[in-house]
Amino acid sequence: MNMSCNLEGIKDAIKEIKLYLESKRELLKECYVLIDSYKEDKMILRIIYWVRFENYGKYLGLKNSINLTIRKVLERNHLI
Repeated sequence: MNMSCNLEGIKDAIKEIKLYLESKRELLKECYVLIDSYKEDKMILRIIYWVRFENYGKYLGLKNSINLTIRKVLERNHLI
């Protein structure tokens, strides 16, 4: 993430990602979305969630879907 991002965009993205994760029935409700650290000119965003594991194929599909949605949220908030 570019450090020149505005604070409101960061807050909005964190809130939107957390709400999205909490809405997924396949996930345990406890999840974390936070700014973990800064490295050089980048901000490190940490996103932690737990999957109700049924089978490996479904797990991989869900993980891919979640990661694509997170990417869209970050793009929509002009963070990447």
